[in-house]
Amino acid sequence: MRLCLAIVHVGCLVTVFLPWSQSAAASEWKLVKEFSAKEAIQAAVADRQYLYAISSQQVAKYDRMTGECIAVSAGKAQHLNSGFLWKGQLLCAHSNYPQTPPQNEIKFLDPSTMKLTTYRKIEGYEGSLVWVVRRGNSWWCNFAQYGEDNDQTTLVQFSHEWQELGRWTFPKSVISQLGKYSLSGGLWYGDELLCTGHDKQELYRLRLPKSGNELDYVGRDKIPFTGQGFAVDPATKGLIGISRAERKLILVRSTKDASNITEMPIRGICAHRGASATHPENTLAAFRRAIHLGAQMIEFDVALTRDGELVLMHDSTIDRTTNGSGRVTEWTLAELKKLDAGSWKDTRFKGERVPTLREALDVMPDNIWLNVHLKGNVKLAEETTKTLAASGRLHQAFLACGKAAADAAKKIDKRVLICNMDRQANSMTYANETITMGADFIQLLGGPASPEVTAKLKEQNVRVNYCCANEAERVAALFNAGVQFPLVDRLDEMLNVADEHGIERLRPQYRSRLNRAGLGTPHSTLVEQKPLKQGAASQGIAIGESEFFTSTYQSILRYDQDWKLLEEKPIRIEGVNHIGAIDFHDGFIWAGLLHGPEGGKHDPKLNRSVIAKIDASNLAVVQTWDITSDVSWIDPVCYDGEFLWVGDLSDLGIHRYRFEGERILRDGVLRYPKEMHFSQGIRIVGDRLYSIHTFGSMDGLFEFQLPKTLPEEIQQPNRVWHIAESHMHAEGFDFIPGEPGQIWHAQGKQVDRYQLDGLDSPE
Repeated sequence: MRLCLAIVHVGCLVTVFLPWSQSAAASEWKLVKEFSAKEAIQAAVADRQYLYAISSQQVAKYDRMTGECIAVSAGKAQHLNSGFLWKGQLLCAHSNYPQTPPQNEIKFLDPSTMKLTTYRKIEGYEGSLVWVVRRGNSWWCNFAQYGEDNDQTTLVQFSHEWQELGRWTFPKSVISQLGKYSLSGGLWYGDELLCTGHDKQELYRLRLPKSGNELDYVGRDKIPFTGQGFAVDPATKGLIGISRAERKLILVRSTKDASNITEMPIRGICAHRGASATHPENTLAAFRRAIHLGAQMIEFDVALTRDGELVLMHDSTIDRTTNGSGRVTEWTLAELKKLDAGSWKDTRFKGERVPTLREALDVMPDNIWLNVHLKGNVKLAEETTKTLAASGRLHQAFLACGKAAADAAKKIDKRVLICNMDRQANSMTYANETITMGADFIQLLGGPASPEVTAKLKEQNVRVNYCCANEAERVAALFNAGVQFPLVDRLDEMLNVADEHGIERLRPQYRSRLNRAGLGTPHSTLVEQKPLKQGAASQGIAIGESEFFTSTYQSILRYDQDWKLLEEKPIRIEGVNHIGAIDFHDGFIWAGLLHGPEGGKHDPKLNRSVIAKIDASNLAVVQTWDITSDVSWIDPVCYDGEFLWVGDLSDLGIHRYRFEGERILRDGVLRYPKEMHFSQGIRIVGDRLYSIHTFGSMDGLFEFQLPKTLPEEIQQPNRVWHIAESHMHAEGFDFIPGEPGQIWHAQGKQVDRYQLDGLDSPE
């Protein structure tokens, strides 16, 4: 027996989807890295900075970069059996094994103090508590029994408030592999429960049964670690386990691309037509606001135009929400695009346009549910399904429609998810019809929700929506009754209710839709959006040793590490008038300046490209180099301590310069595919070049492997991360020291912080 562990990601995420599959397939796991740890006896846990080795009586914290033991826990423990990180704290299953009768509890460890205390006693269950994890808003505990009774090992589900919700035993085909031992580790991986035994290099894959109380056996994977407790490693999207015999922490990764796994919310708030109380409904502005606030689902309405295009509109006419008049079906897309869809709500939204379905999908994270309400017939269902499939959104989007439309959609793509809207009500009859239909969602309508109805639906894996509620007490009652996603207009206030119910807000996760041979598309997670109260970051960002810097087209700005403006200084150099993306290195800011349009007019004869070296302490220009003979339209500049790297917007290349005394000489050009268009920011990390692009058909933050000698032929990127254009087009970025894989991205009056999957992975 020993333990298990799971990392609960921020954002109440539970259901795991692959981009083109409804469930995770069997994987083989390869060894990534090993660390010696004398405490690696019971389990292992990981966060992005540290690894934790668990013995029976102690937890030790190790630096994941150096392998150095940083600290050891203090506090009494007899038999720690597992650990998992939840809301930044480490919780461990603990028992009095091998003594009887069993005494089980959860221990609490604060990683900052390493003090071990009791979190909760769990009484009244046979067996030893060997692992405990969170899935959505439930606790899952495994009570292990040994010897001839090991087939009585029991998995128990508890509510957030620790009321028992269900219990299951394990398949005989798994128990027979354990000898006299039991299941020592377990964690939820989407809809599958992964479990390990005591000492075999095997991972058992299980699922909850549709009926009965014995878990279903799915399959078995070979793994490099030897049973015991294991966890998801958030840095690699792989697993961390132990070798008890060798006292090692072992990091493994699936041979399949785990970076494309998307975890979906199990409960939360649905933003009805976006943040519709404060923003014009069914517009990109309303959706961006809902995403920013952390909504777990967005509902919107899709209709067909006269020329067969898919647009977002709730009413059959455009009168209420635009400055036009008439039925949607009487207007072409081009005509609708000329209308103002924002001023009716507030003058600050003047110029907001009617979006197409594709435009709406383009701004959506991968991990937010999309409640697509069809305002039309079979043809609308067919065309909408085609668009969702082509956009790679079938894992997260569902059609709210009747059976005829659902059947038509399923003929186009059987993977499409359905919310039954036929004879919509709030009754057991409606629930039974939805179950019989085989729908994935239901949308209850009106009146108080019945726990009996919601329980039956969830037993059949039907997710429960409710329309609509805008009072805090009512939304709270709906959650208590088992509703998973109430539709609301007053998004700000109702998300506060979800907070009180322990439902964590969504952290938007994105993935590039580019599909090119050899190009990886790992996820990027929007961790933080920071409004700039003063100044702006409309061109670039550079992170100094103790301060942050941004550039606008005329100035360099200095901020403290909380983004409080300290200084703004215009940069004046003869012959140039526009600053691009900047870089910081060893006390200096490096910037590229060009001669841009004046008064809306541009004279190519005045093109000039200048590199400026600026003292970061006083923002004074100390040296310049004119490279107009090489580069006619300079923008981003990066200095890596050896070479200067310069982006040229006119020839789609990144030029490399080396120093000879005070002179700089061009040392080659990295050519990238023309579809990537402009480079808006550059950084060098080791032998990799990172460049962010926009205005082309290949947008995103790209990674290139740098050859020692830059060849003339076009270089293909290795990976790309999608970076959302939340306020403006993509601009400069910089990596955050001490935060592996994190960047700040310039977005005008705000800066966005991202976690880039895979960049902190050990290679």
